Amino acid sequence: MKNYLASRKFSGKAEPAISAIETTLLPNSFKVTKATAAAIELKGPGLRSTKENPIRGASEIKVEARHGKLHLEASLCGIRFLAIFVIVFPFLLMATLALLPVILAGGDFEQFNPSILLIMAPWVLISPMAVVWMRKRTMRALDDMLENAVVLGERK
Repeated sequence: MKNYLASRKFSGKAEPAISAIETTLLPNSFKVTKATAAAIELKGPGLRSTKENPIRGASEIKVEARHGKLHLEASLCGIRFLAIFVIVFPFLLMATLALLPVILAGGDFEQFNPSILLIMAPWVLISPMAVVWMRKRTMRALDDMLENAVVLGERK
C-alpha cells in the first residue's frame, strides 16, 4: 500500500473519528475489510470518471488512531484505469484518424496526411498533467477526510 501517508495530531476519541471515515467512504462504494475501535481498513472501487468523488482514486485506505495521532495510509491505484485511459486514448484516436484514409484507400499511403499527427502534440503534455491533477485531487480529498475525522473525534 503506502502510496500516500499522512498523520495529524489527535487527542480525541478514536470511535467518532473512525465513524467519520466510514461516513465519508461507505457512500462512495468502499468496502470495509477490517475494523476495530481504533482502526479501519477499506477497499475502494477505483476512479472511472473525473466527475466522481476524487476520494475514489484511493484503492485501499487504512486509518488508525495511535500514539496521539490519527494515521492514514492509502494506495492510489484507484486512478490507474483513468490514468491509462487519459494517456492511451488520444494516441489511439489520432492513429486511427491518420490511418483510416489509408485503409479506406486500400493501402494507398498517398492518402496519409501527417499533419493530423500535429494535433497529437499537445496531448504529450496534457495527458501526464491530467494524471498528476487526478492524483493531487485524490490526495487533497484524503487530507480533507483526515482533517474532518480529527475535528469530529476531538469534538466534546
